[in-house]
Amino acid sequence: MDIKIILLAIMFSVNSWADTGSQSECTNNSNYEYSACIRLKYIEITKILNTLLNQYNKLLSNTERELLEVSSNSWGGYKDALCKLENYSNLGTSGWQSNIDECISNKIKLRIIEIQKLIDYKNEDKEPL
Repeated sequence: MDIKIILLAIMFSVNSWADTGSQSECTNNSNYEYSACIRLKYIEITKILNTLLNQYNKLLSNTERELLEVSSNSWGGYKDALCKLENYSNLGTSGWQSNIDECISNKIKLRIIEIQKLIDYKNEDKEPL
């Protein structure tokens, strides 16, 4: 599947979330079905991010690769902590983990857009904005 098509779909989704307050793509028929759907979305979007990071990594010098690794590790901790903070009021409820997973998926989608921009700048031999 062409990565550009996937990215366009993600960008469209992110733009529509901004208008709808980050509503889920999963239906909330039961907690189990909702949790399973959110987990699958999380896995899918993580694979896309990893594919892009590998693609970007190939364009970088050794020093840039090291910096990407440091920034990716820092970003991972940031997104996890931010999603826990954003959902702290739901701590202990049956849907808490699903809310965390959905939040993380949304953050990953935004990260995908950032990485794609970096790839595009690198391919055009420009500095990122």
